[in-house]
Amino acid sequence: MAGAVGDIVGKATGAIKGAAGKVTGKVRGVAGKAAGKIRGTAGKVTGKVRGVAGKAAGKIRGTAGKVAGKVRGAAGKAAGKIRGAAGAAGRAVGRAARGGRRGAAGGGN
Repeated sequence: MAGAVGDIVGKATGAIKGAAGKVTGKVRGVAGKAAGKIRGTAGKVTGKVRGVAGKAAGKIRGTAGKVAGKVRGAAGKAAGKIRGAAGAAGRAVGRAARGGRRGAAGGGN
């Protein structure tokens, strides 16, 4: 009878081990699948973050370029006004040296 009980216990133990192995395999499979999905999602997020960062950098570069262009334009405009004022002053000095405006009523030479 001891042999019969041993056979029954052995079969039960084998069945339990087999069931446990199946469950373990399924858990490992699900865990691996979940890890793969997490990696994929993380990769997508990383890609999106890089894309947004690149877009922001491009916008910053563009804004900096616009500001630089406006500064250059303002500097050029100021330089032009200074040149114009210098030219007018030079003309006034020349007129004074010649004795006033030519052709003006009551003018000089």
